[in-house]
Amino acid sequence: MTGKQVIGALAAMALLGACSGASRETDEADAASVAASAPAAPDPSTCPPPEYAYDAEEFGPRTDPLVVPASIATIAATDNTNLAVTTLTGGQMCKDFSWAYNFSNEARSFLDGRLVALGWGAYEAFGTMLFDRAGKGTQVEVGEWPALSPSQMRIAALQLSQSGYGGLEGFAIWQITPSGLSEIHRLPDDHRMWEQFPTYQDFHIDRWQGEGCLLIYAFADDDLAAVDFDRARAKRSPFHASERAGWQIVPGACA
Repeated sequence: MTGKQVIGALAAMALLGACSGASRETDEADAASVAASAPAAPDPSTCPPPEYAYDAEEFGPRTDPLVVPASIATIAATDNTNLAVTTLTGGQMCKDFSWAYNFSNEARSFLDGRLVALGWGAYEAFGTMLFDRAGKGTQVEVGEWPALSPSQMRIAALQLSQSGYGGLEGFAIWQITPSGLSEIHRLPDDHRMWEQFPTYQDFHIDRWQGEGCLLIYAFADDDLAAVDFDRARAKRSPFHASERAGWQIVPGACA
């Protein structure tokens, strides 16, 4: 091998070493970037303590721990006091559930996991909490599973019971904005639904019809009695609420 060939071989080896080192640095930088961008795990231990301690004497002992449904276990966690839910921006929001007995076996997600609904049960109480993981995070009580509009720009909840034990006990609609939920309608707390429709009970949303009307159903007392109060077999009576009529719940279907 001539002197020029030796020099050329040494130069090639040096260049190969430099490339290999640069590649390692790039790989390490990529791995660090992935680790930095990975969503943080929910940590309920960092949540504020509950405002009121659970009163076992009044509500009975809590014998079972709260269990988060497996479908949301990567974004939500509980320490049997608080529920921590991660946001899409890497933050976390907390909800005090120290008074709850259990969570529903399933959770429902909307908009690719941006919105998550979780049912809960407590002493003479029940409901469903909706978490919006956009921005800093928003949480609203919706009573039962909410209904997303066809455009995915609105979400509605209706939960009315004569017992009054539900978390919402009302009717509300929210606009879904880039940063969170904006309430556009809520049935007043002093509503007179049972005076307006004294022979009906258990109002529920069936589905949206377009963006401006909700199909709703309820059960007439006589129809429930006819099937021994089996709601799976009972006739459903149609109601609706339209935007042009101020979202008032009235008998009949959407126009």
